[in-house]
Amino acid sequence: MTASLPPMTRRLLDASTYAVLATVNGDGSPQSSVVWVRRDGDEVLMSTIRGRRKTTNMARDPRVSLCLYDPADPFQYVECAARSTWSRRAAMTRPGRWAADPHRKAAGRR
Repeated sequence: MTASLPPMTRRLLDASTYAVLATVNGDGSPQSSVVWVRRDGDEVLMSTIRGRRKTTNMARDPRVSLCLYDPADPFQYVECAARSTWSRRAAMTRPGRWAADPHRKAAGRR
C-alpha cells in the first residue's frame, strides 16, 4: 500500500528538484546517488539505467532512502524511506510520466 505524501514532499517532487537516493551496498555500507524524481499521485518515480550501482543494490536489497531539499532554503528537506520496485515501462509513456528505466535522452528533457 502506498502512503499518502505530505504537502511539502509533493511540492518538492513537483518542482525541478534533484534528490539524493541512498541504497545499501553488498557489504552493508551506504551508497548515494543524485537522481531526478517525479511523482505519479503518491508514487515516487525515478530515472535510472540497469547496471548502475544503485540498480544493482536495489535488485539485491530494495530498502532505499530518498532525500529532497528545497534549493531556496536547504534547511527545508524531506526524507522518504521505502522499498523500491522496478518497472520496465518505456522511457516516457506520456509527457510528464517517468519510468524507472528511461533512456538518457528522454530523461534529459526537463
